[in-house]
Amino acid sequence: MRGVSWLLVLATNAQRNKPQGVQLSSSPYDILGVHRRATVQEIRNAYRAKARETHPDKARPGREAEMRDRFLEVAAAFLAAAAAQLVFVGLFAL
Repeated sequence: MRGVSWLLVLATNAQRNKPQGVQLSSSPYDILGVHRRATVQEIRNAYRAKARETHPDKARPGREAEMRDRFLEVAAAFLAAAAAQLVFVGLFAL
């Protein structure tokens, strides 16, 4: 039971630390391009790839705001998907 408690704390903190004012346009899994049963490692790898693509520093002049919004959406999707997966895995570890 002790192992599950840290997963629940992590999931709660991830929801609390979600970027403010970010609304996801679709499911976190769709945004990251992974399936719903993806492992935490697969979610993390997809997040890193999407973060590299959408980072505001890579934006063309004049598109910084659009890229920043997309980057924040990817970050929020990562937090939501990773937290959900950790809780899912934790529930079956009982």
